[in-house]
Amino acid sequence: MGLQAWVPFNLPFTTLSKAMKARAKLISAYQQIIDEKRAVGDFGQHDMLSLVMNEGKIGDPMTDEELCDFCLLVQFAGHDTTLASLQSIIHYLKTEPGIWTELESEVTQVWDGITPLTWEQAQACQNGKCGRFITEVLRVATPVKNLYRELQEEITVKDYRIPKGWKVTASIQDLHDDLGAPKFDMSMNHGELRQLDNCPFGVGSRMCIGYKFAKLELLVLLMCLLRHHVVHLEASQLVIFPFTHWDIQASFGSKSSAAVGGA
Repeated sequence: MGLQAWVPFNLPFTTLSKAMKARAKLISAYQQIIDEKRAVGDFGQHDMLSLVMNEGKIGDPMTDEELCDFCLLVQFAGHDTTLASLQSIIHYLKTEPGIWTELESEVTQVWDGITPLTWEQAQACQNGKCGRFITEVLRVATPVKNLYRELQEEITVKDYRIPKGWKVTASIQDLHDDLGAPKFDMSMNHGELRQLDNCPFGVGSRMCIGYKFAKLELLVLLMCLLRHHVVHLEASQLVIFPFTHWDIQASFGSKSSAAVGGA
């Protein structure tokens, strides 16, 4: 990954060069999609790119370069962070005593696993143990490590003067408890925590705009996993860059096939 490049030069044998080539392939694929949407002339589809292109009719339309950058941002900030969190979810499901059985019981009471999952069923689990479980995973294994801001005015922090215009960063993991040895605690009442004690999606006006969708996405994945699959966790290792998560090695199977095999 380009974020892990040690040498900031685009030389053929470097990690940065490989990352830039990969970026060029993605840009080419995104540009083809953008061209196809323009050729059709209908941006009414309910995907994020169509919505952004449609809004461009109201003001100044985004350039192709801006649209491609948007696609890269959505992939990086949405897909990759969700993937990292999903791995952490599986790690804690299999390493915390009794948690799989406890959450599986809640999902089973709410959803039969056959009929389409409804909003009401998802909200029932979101307001229950499943929602608390996901929130706790995001607290102890927050995928995005830091917040970055540019100071709009001079401030003083513990007798240190920080001039206007300087860039400052705050570690979300440092703001959360137990950075060195994260402790998973299902008894944690996240509603009673201060905002800076539990801010996996950032804080303030630039808080992640897709945080509700991300949590819903993780919830649906969790419910489907518990209802339909068996998981054998073979190994897991805590990774802190570029996203904090438990990198897992696991095998997955279907509950129905497992039941047939057992019979």
